[in-house]
Amino acid sequence: MHRVLGFPPSAAHREAEARGWLGRNSLQGGGDAPIAASSATKGDDPVGATLLRFAALPDWLGFVRGAINRCGAEEPQTLWSEGDYLHIQAVFNRYANHSARVMVHSLFTCSTELGFEELRIDSVQQQQWLAGIVRAALGDDARQSRSSRADAGALALHDFTKVVTLAVRDKERKRRHEEFQREVAIWKEAGLGPLEVEDLSELHRNFLQLEVEGNSDVVARLLVLFEQCGVEEFSADEVAALRAIIQDAPPVPVGEPCPFYIFLTWMHHVFRQNLGALQVQGQLRVTLEDLEPRTGFIAAMLRERVHALMRAAGQPASPGRSPHGASQ
Repeated sequence: MHRVLGFPPSAAHREAEARGWLGRNSLQGGGDAPIAASSATKGDDPVGATLLRFAALPDWLGFVRGAINRCGAEEPQTLWSEGDYLHIQAVFNRYANHSARVMVHSLFTCSTELGFEELRIDSVQQQQWLAGIVRAALGDDARQSRSSRADAGALALHDFTKVVTLAVRDKERKRRHEEFQREVAIWKEAGLGPLEVEDLSELHRNFLQLEVEGNSDVVARLLVLFEQCGVEEFSADEVAALRAIIQDAPPVPVGEPCPFYIFLTWMHHVFRQNLGALQVQGQLRVTLEDLEPRTGFIAAMLRERVHALMRAAGQPASPGRSPHGASQ
């Protein structure tokens, strides 16, 4: 798990232990998580010998979220790359006092020196937000555990890393939520079906990886992408229309890859103008047969939705059936 998700397996083991899952040897329904877990010791590594089996995707996602949150609270340094954590340590050491602690009031200066975009503090509201992160990160127990009054307004390296980690994750979570809301708005406006969105997501990934030798122009890259997908060649008027679509759409943030919602905006107008004979299929109903060959996240969630509805109705999941609401 840690090779894929980037946190140590011990965090997952502690999360399973905290949920009371260890030692359960059969799949059980009901409760917060229908899950089977077994733990056996191989030598001195009980963590490596623990096996968890999940009955449903939401249970797995909830467990991963819990493990990451636990890691952020207990071992925040493990959520950073080696280079980034060394940078955090260097900034901490630069502002630490003789007790190897950084005063809370120095956090605003430290956040600027860290240089992480998510930690840009340029308003009173942002200062209040960071103060709230500090309170959430430390909690009453941490404040009571400090050795002296002099340490009451200071952070050890662990606390400092925890604050930085929670702050960056909070900003990233809000940014992803805002982008997702924009994506959903475009889905609805364009009348896209869920599988079309998944196909466009894959197309977006290919676009980000595409390099056109000697030309970084967005229109040129899109034309090459369309050609690779077998789309008929654009006429001169269609190329001009595509360029106008790019110019009228929200700009791509400087120095960042094109967000999916902006790519969706481009494609929405390409479909609407029927450029390259491209048009929306608008598949509103999805069957298990449609989902079977797909491995993307949207397809996985739709499959889970179908199976959940069938389990609730006491029906075996079978390809080709499309319960009401499966495409929502």
